[in-house]
Amino acid sequence: MKHNIVYLVIFILLFLLLFTFYVYYIVLNKTKTKTKTKTKTMSFGKPLYKKGVKCNSHTNTPMEDNNGDIFKLYNDYADIREQNITTLDVPSTNNGGPKNIFIIRHAEKVNDLYSLDNNGIYRSTKIPKIIEQINNKGFSVDFIIAPNPNLPDNHIHIQQTAMLTSWLLNIPLFIFGGQSDVSLVASNLYTIPNFSGKNVLICWEHTCIQSLLKNILSKGKTAKKLDHYLFKNPLGNSDLPYWDKNNFNSIYHLDNTLKFHVWNEGIKTCYPSNNKITFGRNQTCEPS
Repeated sequence: MKHNIVYLVIFILLFLLLFTFYVYYIVLNKTKTKTKTKTKTMSFGKPLYKKGVKCNSHTNTPMEDNNGDIFKLYNDYADIREQNITTLDVPSTNNGGPKNIFIIRHAEKVNDLYSLDNNGIYRSTKIPKIIEQINNKGFSVDFIIAPNPNLPDNHIHIQQTAMLTSWLLNIPLFIFGGQSDVSLVASNLYTIPNFSGKNVLICWEHTCIQSLLKNILSKGKTAKKLDHYLFKNPLGNSDLPYWDKNNFNSIYHLDNTLKFHVWNEGIKTCYPSNNKITFGRNQTCEPS
């Protein structure tokens, strides 16, 4: 009887041992295998754009003339990009802000639209040619600055004026504040190291350009240590310029000593614009 009990205990122990082996090596391994199958990488979704790209087999890049008008347009401006190209390294110290500042007004728009009208779109397509002419005068354009869309009406016409030029010529576009945040723009020009010694094009709302100019001059003469600086306009006095409502062609230029020059874009659209400036009249900056 005792022997039978011993055999029974041994049998039970062996059974438990075998059962433990089964659970550990069979069941757990299956669980691990199932877990691994859940990490399978798959591709999802049908292509939204189904037309293929025509590639240059030698350069492994899209062919310039056979992949749509917009891609061709970008490549058509390669010469101006190469002419305008600059070194965008960040200076180790701030040496007094930009070397040259150019200020233009946004292109034409209809009052009840939040975007440019067709005259404005046409003008915006010619801004790269203005950059080319600035290059021909010995200046590259390293950066473009524009404000955020106006709130609450979402006006994007100022950004729209500069966007195409930024894209076509690979010029970084900085967005600072709203159109009335002119003090912020001026501060950034003389505190952000990227702008030191560079040439900057500012595209802005015309009613705020006088205030913008005033802030740039105030902060600029301090940053550049121009202790005896006095603003002088083309008439020889210190009156600030007032931008005419129908003036879409003027370009303000401030050089490294803050000497003030006025250029003319010369772009003609189907809207009767001018390049008139009045000196000595205060201009109220419309709020963003």
